[in-house]
Amino acid sequence: MIMLIARRLQEAFVFENPYTAFTMETLRVAWEQLISSIRYACNEFENQILTRDSRGLSSEQIEDIRRSFNHFDKDGSRKLSPNEFKACLVALGYNITDDSRTVRLLFVYAV
Repeated sequence: MIMLIARRLQEAFVFENPYTAFTMETLRVAWEQLISSIRYACNEFENQILTRDSRGLSSEQIEDIRRSFNHFDKDGSRKLSPNEFKACLVALGYNITDDSRTVRLLFVYAV
């Protein structure tokens, strides 16, 4: 549809549009970059699935890991904060003191 409109504008010798700074070429390039990014993301996702499958984790094991992670991700950020990470380590049986420097160092090396 957009290509048809662009062709009609060219046929009418309309080369500038005061309502936008975008040209058909910039839109086409942006679209191709988006498609390329989506393909890359899909390939990465498929690679992650293949890696997971090659490790022999079942869907149930992956769901159990996801539930465990979500239990410690109290703020729902999909990342563990230093305090959430500390709680996870304590739950795993590690003796973590209240020394925030130690937790931060552990957190930095874990990420």
